[in-house]
Amino acid sequence: MSLSSGTYRIYGQSHTLQVGSFIGNSAGTNPLFIYPQTTTGLPSFSITGLSSGKYQIKYGGAPVASSSGFLVANTAPGAVATEWTLQYVPQHGANSYLISFNQASYWSSIPAGPTNQTSLQRYIYSGPTVPPTYSSGNVFQLDKLD
Repeated sequence: MSLSSGTYRIYGQSHTLQVGSFIGNSAGTNPLFIYPQTTTGLPSFSITGLSSGKYQIKYGGAPVASSSGFLVANTAPGAVATEWTLQYVPQHGANSYLISFNQASYWSSIPAGPTNQTSLQRYIYSGPTVPPTYSSGNVFQLDKLD
């Protein structure tokens, strides 16, 4: 299922993604963190479909990219946006997607440490079912806001 370009809220089971503050880091990388869905001021992301079938994701105009295995919003001048693959996984519910870079590095909401920073996983595993089921930490809901 192809996703239309627009503004989206990105979240998983009982969590949402938010970016670290742009304050004091206006020309660098700002980490994406995992917060409870009950957090106020939930963020929105701009998702743009590309002719290649991939997508660019931005937060506050800053491209979402990978830095040392973690997700960041890159506010550096001339930052190049990563082309992400969004794989629809309807077996996990409406609007459910796996998000990856070249289907080799997948978004993961499983904290890699005490910071709760959103990471990229090299491999994800599916359950022995048809269609396959994936860890809730790798499945994200994309709700269109506009």
